[in-house]
Amino acid sequence: MVTDYIVVGGGAAGSVVAARLSELRQLNVLLLEAGPLDPGPEARVPLSWRSLLGGPLDWGIETEEEPYLDKKRLAYPRGKVLGGSTALYAGVYSRGDRFDYDAWRELGNAGWGWDYVAPYFEKSLKGGLPVEPLRTLHPFTKKFLESGREEGARPVEVMHRRGNKPTAADTFLKKVREDNPNLTVVGGAQVIRVLIDEGRARGVEVMRNGKIETFMAKYEVVLCAGAIHTPMILMRSGIGPAAHLESLGIPVSLDLPGVGENLQDHVRAGIEFSIDAPTQLTKHAGLMDQLRYMLTGKGPMSSPVVEAQVTMRSHELAPAPDLQISFVPRRSTGNGFTLWTVLLRPFSRGYLRLRSADPGEGPSMHLNVLEEPEDRIVLDRGIARARMIGERMGRIEAGIHYDVMWHACGTCRMGSDRMAVVDTDLKVHYVGGLRVVDASVMPLIPSGNTTAPTLMLAERGADLIRC
Repeated sequence: MVTDYIVVGGGAAGSVVAARLSELRQLNVLLLEAGPLDPGPEARVPLSWRSLLGGPLDWGIETEEEPYLDKKRLAYPRGKVLGGSTALYAGVYSRGDRFDYDAWRELGNAGWGWDYVAPYFEKSLKGGLPVEPLRTLHPFTKKFLESGREEGARPVEVMHRRGNKPTAADTFLKKVREDNPNLTVVGGAQVIRVLIDEGRARGVEVMRNGKIETFMAKYEVVLCAGAIHTPMILMRSGIGPAAHLESLGIPVSLDLPGVGENLQDHVRAGIEFSIDAPTQLTKHAGLMDQLRYMLTGKGPMSSPVVEAQVTMRSHELAPAPDLQISFVPRRSTGNGFTLWTVLLRPFSRGYLRLRSADPGEGPSMHLNVLEEPEDRIVLDRGIARARMIGERMGRIEAGIHYDVMWHACGTCRMGSDRMAVVDTDLKVHYVGGLRVVDASVMPLIPSGNTTAPTLMLAERGADLIRC
């Protein structure tokens, strides 16, 4: 099959890019998604999203031992379905801070400062992205908002529509698939590698129904597979650190050492508090709660679990907020709530590699969170503030649980130096007809949840392609 543009990955970025390109009716666009084309109803119920983790819609990735988290291996959910990880997330909306994007610009990425990207956040909203306040606040959450008023506590905004949590594919692709016959969406199609000939991407090799198929692109292949799978596809295509590829027997098309480097995520530390009444947020809604949700879109089933946040600076000289405290109105055992302290601007960097040339194997993923001493200092400051706020309304329980936010980014970062993978037009260096448009190109992680920034990036990336 020959088409004009091939978009690889139907997650947040791929849904937007495919939809926007198909608006040009003279173009034929092919979107390839490794998973099924519908995640099912549970993916669209806010309270139920965690029940999908580790299931058939999850790639089932696990990190290597994290040396600064007691050598734990962390589960790292990624959505394997049209809509991608937006089928497995809470739906919290955050743009981050203008400082984030001005920092991208200061790193040499002209056209990516706040004044350039802000209109693309608005374009997502005008393009149908639903953002609303929580329709129901748990009583614990209301107490937290009172206790943390001085620190600026506020309810989260969510990418929900009347209590329902649509995926990115629901929002950006559903109507387009019905209206634009020039867009073809194929599920169950895992891209193994990009086909490179004479320094240019010509198409992709795909595993589908147990067979290898080839799809060719007249103009471009656009990788939107995310910060984990995009660098894996590049490496399987022979684009990446040469020594690593040679060690796996992969012929080297281009020695691009930055592929898989600069991996970033938000690390978090959870503290639980006990409280006597009322009852904490349920994990499994009862019949009456289900009926209430079906009829009104309200009640506990409309909760994304994280219901409120405080964003703050760790010290007065910090140029922008670098800490976030997220409130969850339940704890693991007993009755109570949890405060998660999130490090928003980590200095630590990880990396990922292929385990083998076999596309059926997951990555060797090293987050290295808290490797840098400054990260540990800042996180400890945030934990101290979380304790102070939490003790105003509950009794602290022993122990701190560390985890990450699954906000992977940076592994094919934008820039012009030797370790950069794409330029400011998101074109892969030294390879014609190949772009990356997803969170992997972010040079620095935004200071908040990464879905809205990824949608912004995809909107801008689609415009760059269309130009």
